[in-house]
Amino acid sequence: MSDKYSFYQGDKEYPVSGEEGTMFHTYPDGHFPARYRCRQTNVTRIGGVPTFNSEIRKEYIVNYIPEKNSAHCQLQDYVFQADPKAFELPLEEMKPLEYSKENVSFEISDTGTISSIQNFRELQERWSAFRKKFTNTFFYQDIKKVNEKAADDILKTGDKEFSTIAELLRSYEKNMFYHILFKDYRPSNKSDSLTFMSQIFNDQKLNIPIVNSKASDKDGILIYRSVGNPDLKKMNKDEMIRQYDRIYKPVIKYNFTEYNYEYRIRRYVNKKDGIITSAKAVMIERIKNNYELISQFDLKQVAL
Repeated sequence: MSDKYSFYQGDKEYPVSGEEGTMFHTYPDGHFPARYRCRQTNVTRIGGVPTFNSEIRKEYIVNYIPEKNSAHCQLQDYVFQADPKAFELPLEEMKPLEYSKENVSFEISDTGTISSIQNFRELQERWSAFRKKFTNTFFYQDIKKVNEKAADDILKTGDKEFSTIAELLRSYEKNMFYHILFKDYRPSNKSDSLTFMSQIFNDQKLNIPIVNSKASDKDGILIYRSVGNPDLKKMNKDEMIRQYDRIYKPVIKYNFTEYNYEYRIRRYVNKKDGIITSAKAVMIERIKNNYELISQFDLKQVAL
């Protein structure tokens, strides 16, 4: 088969994926597991000078089950570092929830996107168990002493996230790992777009039209490219300048220049089985020459 949808119901060809055709004897027939390692780096720059950076590394096993139109994803390893170091503490405290949340079974649509969560009730129960323990941690209690509303907001955010399948799906869609593996990146998807909130400006919604294309077909590997830029006409530039003058200009000194957002993903797909073998994503939100938020995500399939 020639694209990522070759492992969905209706196709009769299910080649084994993996390095050099390795057979996975520990999985039943019709299951196609893949192990992925990924790294995400986040950098904040003010006037070209880095003021914050973090790196998150994760390892997953994804078990594709084409005949059932499903995929099970399980986080295997999770390490991180941040500068300033103070940002590592909340990540460490939420680490058990990451392992619980990222042990999930999805229903997959015919276009390769996530349509539902099969073990949603179990995930709700995991959140409830984590919530009880979390409220007794020194981390939570310290926040509560300083700012009770902030502590309460952490719990309310989690309660909302795990309240419905739709809310939890939105959370997974924001995770670059699931975004890369389970987004419809076919060139035939002409109406592709993303909508989310700016990380620089408050209450500024970004609409990013995305163009998907096949960049290459060589040596058994298909390369798909997705590129997006915001529709700046739909953004309130006057409000952006007001916020910039109030929040950023006292530090940066320079006037507001030009706002932009870049979205770029390149996926490398095994032509035989349609499984992604590697990918690179870059997201940059910036006020030209003044302020930048840069996220880079690299994914690679490794030996099972």
